[in-house]
Amino acid sequence: MQPRKILVSLEYARDNSAILQRLTRFAQGLGTDDPAAELAVLLVVVDYSDGLERSYPFDKDALAKARSGFLKARQKWLENQAQGLRAEGLPVEVRACWGKPKYVALLEVASEWEADLIMKTTYQHSALRRALLTPGDWHLIRKTNAPLWLVRDVPWGTHVSVAACVDPSPESPSARDERLLAAAHDLAVLLPAELHVIHAFEPAPTGLLPEFDALMDNSDTIRHEVEAQQRKAIDHLLAGRVEPGTRLHLEEGEAVDLLPDITAREAIDLVVLGAVARSPLERVLIGSTAEQILDEITSDLLVIR
Repeated sequence: MQPRKILVSLEYARDNSAILQRLTRFAQGLGTDDPAAELAVLLVVVDYSDGLERSYPFDKDALAKARSGFLKARQKWLENQAQGLRAEGLPVEVRACWGKPKYVALLEVASEWEADLIMKTTYQHSALRRALLTPGDWHLIRKTNAPLWLVRDVPWGTHVSVAACVDPSPESPSARDERLLAAAHDLAVLLPAELHVIHAFEPAPTGLLPEFDALMDNSDTIRHEVEAQQRKAIDHLLAGRVEPGTRLHLEEGEAVDLLPDITAREAIDLVVLGAVARSPLERVLIGSTAEQILDEITSDLLVIR
């Protein structure tokens, strides 16, 4: 994963030091890996004001001037944020945009600018807020085509750990798992970071018939066979793609339940995982693993389609 056009979404008048730290560290790694390659960074603030909109219900010209002043303040603030990055040698553009909902405007800018990586700070949402309103970050996960790096608002230390969350088939590695592993491996080299690979598997379906569940609960042989198949699948995926020192976590259970525990236990800083495109009905009924764990883990997430 070596993007050359990185769009960074900042929160106006808030502390953005964590996401700018990630950007600088990642960009420095990209420059070291390929000094001749050109890198472009676009800092973006997407914002709006309901109060401002309500203040000029019948005067379009006055509203346009008010919006212009609103965005100029954000453009000036962005220029201040860009100064430190430019001092580090990064070519940085800035853009302030009016948009509601914000994620729609952000996706439009990303598409127009042809970003190949979007970085955005994400904050934990309360259960009540999630029940009443789908957070904008979930919409980004579902709709963006570019890799999406959701950054937690905490600084990284000197030692960083990156984990690829994969789900390999016993038959052969999928292109999706290969992309996730390659992205995590590239990040581990560029940041640099310790590489982990996580595979959570279920030994057999349960909840179908009580007799079947009882049989499965008492069948250690079947469980061992399933685990052996999963280990063979993960070994096949890793062969020739990662270094011998890569840390593997092969654990029984559902990914949405295990990932928060594993990432906390192993102090993982960044989890790389996939998002599966779904129909509108499926998006209402079930979310991707990325959506379900967004508010359950404290690690950064890099979501790749």
